[in-house]
Amino acid sequence: MQKRLLALLASAVIVVGACGGTASPAPSGSAAAPSVAPPGSVEPSAPPASQDPEAVLFDFKYEPTEGTAGGSVIIGDWQPVTNLNTYYDNAFTTTQVMAATMPGLWETSSDGHWKPDLAAKMPKFSDESVRQAADGSFEVDLEILPDLKWSDGETLDLNDLKYTWQWNIDPAQVGLVAGTTGWEDITAFDVDASGLKATVKFSKAYAGFYGLLASIILPEHYFKTIPVAEAATKSMPVSPEIAKVPTSGPFMFDSASPTGIVLKKNPNYKLGAFKQGAYLDEVKYTFFADVEGEKTAFLAGEVDAALDLLAADYDAIKGVDPAIGKALLEPAWQYEHLDMNQGAKGHPMPGADSGHRQERPVLGALPGRPGARCCRVLAGASGHLLA
Repeated sequence: MQKRLLALLASAVIVVGACGGTASPAPSGSAAAPSVAPPGSVEPSAPPASQDPEAVLFDFKYEPTEGTAGGSVIIGDWQPVTNLNTYYDNAFTTTQVMAATMPGLWETSSDGHWKPDLAAKMPKFSDESVRQAADGSFEVDLEILPDLKWSDGETLDLNDLKYTWQWNIDPAQVGLVAGTTGWEDITAFDVDASGLKATVKFSKAYAGFYGLLASIILPEHYFKTIPVAEAATKSMPVSPEIAKVPTSGPFMFDSASPTGIVLKKNPNYKLGAFKQGAYLDEVKYTFFADVEGEKTAFLAGEVDAALDLLAADYDAIKGVDPAIGKALLEPAWQYEHLDMNQGAKGHPMPGADSGHRQERPVLGALPGRPGARCCRVLAGASGHLLA
């Protein structure tokens, strides 16, 4: 029997470090009180004063080994998907699926640096592809890889990202989970004739521009057939109709229902460290009504990976039969967030969801399949789990 692996990624260091209060500043003219780290935490070391900020942002280390093509994986999660458009729903289950199907221009590497994905390069201040004026306004030059295609064979270029900006700020738009933050600061999105280069102009300083421009790119040729006012319910439905949605990533949609989603290998995706595209032929997400159902399925060997679990779940699965798999408790990238957007174009608050557990998420890792892309958190305007 194939061994299953469940990793509960959590640690006291990260949990306490994220929640620990900060010391109050000492009164002016007095000596600052020494900082005291919370029990069980590790005092973070400050980067050297001389360290290049762009090295912190971009110097990723990624040394994959080539994998073997073929096979499939079953991924379990305890939160059923209700909407597959991450602009309307940023639940972990939604972002997990979207990361495998709709990558952006760049992503965050496992060691915490920006890494190009669909982009040909990262825009930087040092080469003046990011330029800021004295009034705070700035421009960003973008470059996307040539010869990219959507899963249906249509051309994928920066015109699609320009459309994504226009779609977000459309007056008919309703229900955006993050609102129009950042998008509304863009005054122009000039794409050249090739579609491979563009200059994005912001009216004022916006620190989250890297995260914003790493957002998922919408296929213009598909989305423009759906009225913006109806996009929340019709653009990416959790139904067999999802197979009509073009994707840009290693996988494309085959089917979807509240209990599961099936992704197939996208034959038009040719990227990857070895230009191999997706290694797996199929990825199947199975959604359980609650976390207990997911843990039971893992203990029975019914899933290859279990995601969205907490450190509190570890005791219940640590005794799994070694013939089935192994439970691990390890550090992970995490963040805490409170999503509230109650404006005219906001998203209703899910306060009535009695099944929602108000605890920090813990991410589960896929088995050690060579070449599998797994479990990274993308920093930006909102967190995205990459699978």
